[in-house]
Amino acid sequence: MLQEHEAKTVRKIVLYITAPLLLLIIAACIGLFVYIRSALQPVDPNDKTPIHVEIPIGSSVYTIANVLEKKKRRHQKMRRFFATT
Repeated sequence: MLQEHEAKTVRKIVLYITAPLLLLIIAACIGLFVYIRSALQPVDPNDKTPIHVEIPIGSSVYTIANVLEKKKRRHQKMRRFFATT
């Protein structure tokens, strides 16, 4: 009888510790997904006018990301991150 009570107590403690941690991990993953998804979108998704961009031969990823951001097409940080991975 004492062992059953101890087992229930241990299960409750484990549940009270793991459930919030699991929820925190899930919330962090969802937040990261939303952040990355929004960063990969155009800066102004409603602007449909075509923009011509010249990328010089031998340009680095950083230079290309800067050119695209100056033309208001993409967010620089996320483009550099995904281009280097």
